[in-house]
Amino acid sequence: MTENRSSKAKIKPPPNYLSRRFQLRLMTMVGSLLLILFLMSEARRPENWKWLFELDKTAQEPAANNEEPPADADTITTSDDDAQIALLNTKGLTDPLDMTLVDGWSRVLRQFAKEEQYALRGLIMSARRKSAATGDANQNATLLSRVDDAWNRFFLRAMVGISEPGSTLTDEEKAEWIQTLDQAKRTWQAELSSLSRYDGHLQLETSDFETLAALQRRLDYLDLNSIEDNTIHRSVEHPAWFRFLEILEHETPDQLATRSVGDISFLQLFNQPDLYRGKLVTVEGRVRLAYRVPARKNDIGVDGYYLFWIQTEDSSDAPIVAYCLDPPAGFPEVPLKTDKNRGLELNEDVQVTGYFFKRWVYPTDQGASVAPLVLAKAPDWQPRAPEPVSDSGVPVGILTLCIVAALAVGVALAWAAYRFSPAQAQPGFVLPSQDEGLPDELPEFEDSAGEAK
Repeated sequence: MTENRSSKAKIKPPPNYLSRRFQLRLMTMVGSLLLILFLMSEARRPENWKWLFELDKTAQEPAANNEEPPADADTITTSDDDAQIALLNTKGLTDPLDMTLVDGWSRVLRQFAKEEQYALRGLIMSARRKSAATGDANQNATLLSRVDDAWNRFFLRAMVGISEPGSTLTDEEKAEWIQTLDQAKRTWQAELSSLSRYDGHLQLETSDFETLAALQRRLDYLDLNSIEDNTIHRSVEHPAWFRFLEILEHETPDQLATRSVGDISFLQLFNQPDLYRGKLVTVEGRVRLAYRVPARKNDIGVDGYYLFWIQTEDSSDAPIVAYCLDPPAGFPEVPLKTDKNRGLELNEDVQVTGYFFKRWVYPTDQGASVAPLVLAKAPDWQPRAPEPVSDSGVPVGILTLCIVAALAVGVALAWAAYRFSPAQAQPGFVLPSQDEGLPDELPEFEDSAGEAK
């Protein structure tokens, strides 16, 4: 009898499935399983592990208030590398000869129409590139003669300004500037001689190419001064625009990537345009829109651009706009933008290395907006790997999404049951059943005589 009672006392009652404690425990277990499945789904993405390989990279972020110009901004570099374009800075040049020649070119070019300026620049580019001369030889000779006349007028006026009685210059300063003007005049005569020899189909020497390279660098410096942020496309910026395109046409992607200053963020370009103007920068992001537009007539042979509107990690809804000469190999076909076709909406990861030009103003449905503009050869793009498929033929991503959705529904139902079910009283002890505790047999009582009844 005692053993039977002991075995019955060990039987545990079933859990109260409507109790809040049990429902909370169930929700915790389902939520934990949902979190594990989510982490498994994220862990299989390679991009989530890139940070492990970037821990040893030096940060490219400059000081937020750094307004100092680059080290090579005060003088024009003498390197023959086309990519080393002198960077604009507000302090100007410090070398008297460079100051005189840049100022002279700015005054000389203003005396010619835009088409004549383009013709002169085209002649200089062709001579540097050893390509066929652009335009008619007689017209080029006439143009060079007129440019020479303009330079002579510049030298004459500068000499008069130095020598006039009311000048504030000391005799020593006058002597230095007269010497500088004489050097500038000899420099221009050397440049004119090289251009004339080229236009006359004569063989150019090494010294000629060095002279023309120095001339081009001074024009580069002058052209970068014409770029203004927070503006639309301006005709005065065309020489700088096509100069960058000329370099991009003759450089390989590997050469451009080697000279890049590194990965630059949207905020760096937007907040510090003077610091990065004319420099090769690398930006990474996701293409949201792409289309083609035609190009104006030029001597480089560019007939159109591929525009990629790129969203970066730090740009939110503001894009970086990349004007590219070509699309990536194998990239989805990019349509020509028309009134009825605004472009191809995409969601593709790219990396672009190109020259930062300016903060460009472009129209939107809500009004004007501003975006960093980069000129590039072509984006670096890798097609996404195809989605893995399960044994059932369903893509793994879709299968995972279905499982996660089912678990989410389960959690929602459990929460609803927990939220709207009535609270259940938790018993402090268990009452025995009606027959529990009664002996199987009635005990025998002895009477006063000692006999059992």
